[in-house]
Amino acid sequence: MIKELRIAGSLTVVLALAGCSTFNQLLGREESIDYQSSSPVTGGLAVPPDLTQVANNPQYQIPGSTTYSQYASTQAQLDAVRARDSGRVLPQYDGMRIGRDGMNRWLIVSGRSADALFDETVDFWRGMGFTIDT
Repeated sequence: MIKELRIAGSLTVVLALAGCSTFNQLLGREESIDYQSSSPVTGGLAVPPDLTQVANNPQYQIPGSTTYSQYASTQAQLDAVRARDSGRVLPQYDGMRIGRDGMNRWLIVSGRSADALFDETVDFWRGMGFTIDT
């Protein structure tokens, strides 16, 4: 039994070494590649002649393309609008504003009675995106 295990083990080692490239190189079946001595390609990448110019086809046009000067002027206008409106996130109403303390919010109204302001208050909160449950 031990003799058969030795034969099976040595056969396994031989088969494992047969798959190794180093073993194949030692036996002369495969040549090793010397990467350090090979000279780099001096020509660089070559572009096939049919890929150098794209045909003038509307399929290849970018929709809504613009020049950099047009883009820069548009960005300058947007920056000016953002700078002007930087303090305002919500629409402003005369005499009304939202008070806040943590998660609690309330409406501060100046100079009017509660009965006269109910419809305006409901419109205000709906305009801010809140739903009103009664």
